[in-house]
Order: sequence, then structure tokens, then C-alpha cells
Amino acid sequence: MPLYRKLLTIRDPNYDLVYQRRFGADEYRRIKLPALHVTGWFDLAQAGAMEFWNGMTTYSPAKDQQHLLIGPWDHLQTLFGGAQRMGEMEFTPDSQVDIIGLHARFFDYYLKGISESFDFPRARVYITGSNRWRDLDSYPPMQRRDQRLYLHSDGQANSLRGNGVLRWQIPADQPVDTYTFDPQQPVPVSVGKQAHAADQRPIEGRDDVLIYTGEVLDKPLEIIGPVSVELFAASNASDTDFTAKLVDVYPDGRAVRLGPTNSGIIRARFRNGFGKEQLLTPGKVVKYRISLADLGHTFLPGHRIRLEISSSIYPEVFPNQNTGNPIETDTEWRVAQQTIYHDSAYPSAVILPVFVDSPTGKVR
Repeated sequence: MPLYRKLLTIRDPNYDLVYQRRFGADEYRRIKLPALHVTGWFDLAQAGAMEFWNGMTTYSPAKDQQHLLIGPWDHLQTLFGGAQRMGEMEFTPDSQVDIIGLHARFFDYYLKGISESFDFPRARVYITGSNRWRDLDSYPPMQRRDQRLYLHSDGQANSLRGNGVLRWQIPADQPVDTYTFDPQQPVPVSVGKQAHAADQRPIEGRDDVLIYTGEVLDKPLEIIGPVSVELFAASNASDTDFTAKLVDVYPDGRAVRLGPTNSGIIRARFRNGFGKEQLLTPGKVVKYRISLADLGHTFLPGHRIRLEISSSIYPEVFPNQNTGNPIETDTEWRVAQQTIYHDSAYPSAVILPVFVDSPTGKVR
């Protein structure tokens, strides 16, 4: 109970000490150990695994003895090796891996010294969509180029009935999109029992969900690495949340959510970090960076890329009550009016780590 109360007391300046205790460069420099990092594109613990991977490969004296494996797996499957289906997605039989055997081979070489080598690349990742493994010399791969898909609309991107689109071109002057966020009527994580790689269409009919969809692809678009959204938004509330989801729209209309979490989310008061609480000025435009985690996925020909913007993912995250009151004691509720900007001054976009054929930057 004391720990629970401490974690709730977010306004306490000492709260940030929890984050200050996280590993930093100095800690990684003191760890001279080989490591096998295993995670999945649907693993809820992916963020932690990638944080340790990035720290060890950047600072550790054993940076050249780090190995990474990412499969089309949830958290449990990172131990037991996966399955051939996740939600609406199907995978090839070789997506299943003997991870226990891989661990044994890793320890035979690095711990016991009874093997002449550990025959494994620096990074091996399974690309969903195209359903193939890639061996990489680094992760994220040097062959990626961050490219922005910009939000466009005529001011009516609400739900699948709206006119929101994604384009590679920076928008000119365009009207804003608006929606009402009622925290007592939040957007659910999903409809039905399906979790990862779920079909979003039952949710995309809501007017408090903005939908931006790209054109039908005529060639594959492969992404490998961290995905994020740069969102310019305003609210009439002094605190609120903004969420984002990346979706692969299949030719048959299925809208399959990608990533390990049900949605990327940012709480406005913590937009500059958990140790610097800063409420909003109602009506003022603010730039938010929303992480959508790491993805390895190919959008196939005939498919479309979609981005959803909203303000809640209930019950995974308790809805922001939009009051700006202390979170741990707030008993009030307020309906917030949200405004999303996408023009030349405020070019909201999803940032995709596009895998390219060569350093010249040709899109694969």
C-alpha cells in the first residue's frame, strides 16, 4: 500500500527519483557482459527490452557481444517461441523459434566456453506482412530513413465516414479537425476478446476517433525501427490525453492494429517528462511526440496505411478527467474539446522508419 500511494502521488517532486534510478550511460559502461536480447513486435515489455539493447550497444564495453531477436510474438511467446497466428495476422512456420535452445547455445559459448562460436547475427527480426526474417548488422538498421506521412483533411476526419487522408506531401493551409473527448464515454481498447493485431473497424465508427488513411499501395513499403507521431494539438482543458494507433488496412477492409500496445498515448501535463509537470494553456497549440514503439512490418501492395488519433484507451489507461486537478485525488470530470492541426505551420505527421535499398535513400 505505501508503494501504491507513492506511485499515485505523481505531483510529489520526489516521484521523479523513480525515473532517476533507471539505468544511464554510467551504469551501462560498468556492464561488461554479453547479452541475448529477446522481444516481440506484440510484446508489452518491448520498450524495456529495447531500452536495454540501445544502452548496451551504445555504452557497454561488451557492445560487440550483444545480440537481438525480435519475432511476431507477445510477451509469453518470447519464451515459448511463438505461434502462427496473432489476431488477424498469420505467419509462416519458421516464425516459431526454439528460444530455449537458442539460450542454451548462447550460454554454451559465452558462459561455459564449450562451443567454438555463437552462430547468430547482431540482430535477427521477423518482418510481419511480408513474413520473412531479416538478419541485420545493426538495429535499428542503417538502411532505414525516417519519412513523414502527413495528416490531411477538409476538417472532417471524424470516423470512417470522414475525409482524413495521409500523404507524403506537407499540407498547405487546411481547416483543423475537432472532436469531443468525454472521459466517461472513453474509446475502448478493442471490441470483443481479440487483443493484439485486432480489427479496428468497430472502433473507427466513433466520432471521437479521427481517421487518416493513405492511398492504396502499388508496391511494398517496409518499416523497421521506432515509429512515432508528431502531433500539433490544442484543448480547452488544462490537462488531457492524446492517443495514436498505426493500422494496416487490408484489401478486404480489415483495419489491423500494429504494435505491442493498444495505442500510443501521452498525458499533456507530462509532455516534457514525468519530473516536470506542466498544465496546458487552454486553446494553445502544443507539439506532442507520441511513441508507437518499434515495428518491423511490410505494408503490401493493395494495402493502405492508416493513423487513428483520439484521447483514450480504456481500460488500459484510466481516462484523463481533463480537470488538471491532482490525479491521485481527483473526483471531478470534464468534457474536453480537442483540436488537431495539420497545415504548413503545424504539420502533424506519423514518422515511419522506411527500409531502403541503398544509402541513396530509395524507398524499398
